[in-house]
Amino acid sequence: MQRNAYTFAQKTLPVSREEFAHSFMRCVPPSGWCRTIGNSVANSGGPDSTALVFLLKRYVDDLAKQNGEKSGAAYPMRIVSISVDHGLQECSTSMAGLCAQRAVAMGVGHYGMSIPWNLEKYPDLPKIGVEGVARLARYELLHRGMERSGSDIIAFGHHMDDQVETSLMRLAKGSKAYGAAGMKPFRRWGMGVSEKLGHIGWTGLAGMHKWIVRPLLDIPKDRLLATCESNQLEYVIDPTNFQPSLTLRNAVRGFLASGETDVKVYAKGANLPGEHVAELEKVGEELSKTAMINTSSIGPEQLRASVKSLGIMVRNMDLEVEGVLSEMKQPSPIGTFAITEHNYQRIPPRLQLYVVLRILRYVSPHPWGSLRSTSMRRMRTLELILAKLKSDPYVTRNFVAGSGVKWTSVIFSPHGIKELPKMSKREPGQLVGWTASRQPPTQKELDFIEPNPLYYDVTASLQKAFNSGDPSWTLLYDCRFAVRFDITTMPSSIIEPLRFPDTQIVVVPTPLFHPRVVFKRADADEEVLHSLVTLDERTKLPGHEHPVPPPTAIVSSWISIQWIRPFTG
Repeated sequence: MQRNAYTFAQKTLPVSREEFAHSFMRCVPPSGWCRTIGNSVANSGGPDSTALVFLLKRYVDDLAKQNGEKSGAAYPMRIVSISVDHGLQECSTSMAGLCAQRAVAMGVGHYGMSIPWNLEKYPDLPKIGVEGVARLARYELLHRGMERSGSDIIAFGHHMDDQVETSLMRLAKGSKAYGAAGMKPFRRWGMGVSEKLGHIGWTGLAGMHKWIVRPLLDIPKDRLLATCESNQLEYVIDPTNFQPSLTLRNAVRGFLASGETDVKVYAKGANLPGEHVAELEKVGEELSKTAMINTSSIGPEQLRASVKSLGIMVRNMDLEVEGVLSEMKQPSPIGTFAITEHNYQRIPPRLQLYVVLRILRYVSPHPWGSLRSTSMRRMRTLELILAKLKSDPYVTRNFVAGSGVKWTSVIFSPHGIKELPKMSKREPGQLVGWTASRQPPTQKELDFIEPNPLYYDVTASLQKAFNSGDPSWTLLYDCRFAVRFDITTMPSSIIEPLRFPDTQIVVVPTPLFHPRVVFKRADADEEVLHSLVTLDERTKLPGHEHPVPPPTAIVSSWISIQWIRPFTG
């Protein structure tokens, strides 16, 4: 354990109550605050997370004194610290123990968790790529800690200098302005950092209603250190974070801490390897182009200001995109997105890429928030989609360009939407455009890699839930729908036949790839139990009412099917 490993000017001020309150309220998620905030102590009690625990605890205590229990309606009432012991260093267990002691000393509940290498679904500690596997495991355990503590929101201690590091690292990998803006003040957890059901890092449906917030993104590192010093907060430091020759991120971190404005001067003094010097110079040049800063001065303050400016620009862009989606979306079946040719052409060119990315993420059957749900963000693929959407729907017709999304040229009429007939010609006054919908599963999906992703036999799962006394059971269907079964009101006419081997309850697709629940018996015709699909209120696009249920929809009181992919977050 080390303290005072950093040096900072004596005039550096700690973070004040008012300053933190302002920063905290800027990262409120669309769902609002829940009563419990879990704080991730990813570095096992380092200065950033230690300061954040202290600031959050002080903030909540101040609210309690001012408002009493009434504050619980709008603000969190309790702070919970969650730490993960990766088991990658000899001292990791003792560091995790110190983290727990300090959290408790501040009056904060604490959940300490260790990665169970070589147990459950966790692999042996790998010799190569350990950081990537450990990251998946860490996120898995943080999510598990949130579940145990009853938290829907977790606060991370990333600060302004982390934001600059992230921005520069993304620029080094080829990101443009949107990626270079860095981390967002809040974002939905999503279906997990792993994209495979049952693998470490996968959270599925549960992650869709949880949020990550970062209230320190506008506060530099030295202010957090000053907060720890001013309030006599003990913290621990991982010394490998400050060896600039190890990784490019460490080199960036060292450059920011040095106060130097010339990369070459810093590199010479830090004895950096040649490849790190070249990469630092490259990202500096890229940031100059992206943020339009003076290339002759890329010191810490200039970098911080530039990345902060990019963040503001991207947040404003996100709001514009949501406004465009709300204004221009045409009524269409749940799980699709329809837009007229005229409305698409009205979208400002600078926003079209981000509108398409939102549509892909909304419609795609790949996990929400994954790279696969946005065509891996490959610009060649995305530019192909943009080009086709700009073309004449009568000429381009239907196409698929990644994310499992099919684009269909359609005609809009007062009676609904229908596919543009082949060989048809434009008629005066005809309203045409595009509908994005789920691509039919490929043969590879159906037969080779996985079982049919659109056909589920849920008989055994329902039997297990019934026998164990569970009140309900939910199937995440196609990463797009939640099919919920209320076991407590399951009819006896269903329960009794399920005891026989020739009886099944299966979830199968409709022509639109919506799920429907079917009862199958060997001695009778198949019976559709439920086919009505509704929207989860949290996925509703502002300004749009729920679609009218089809008149032929079949409804069972003990089954519900909801669309669960939002546009926002």
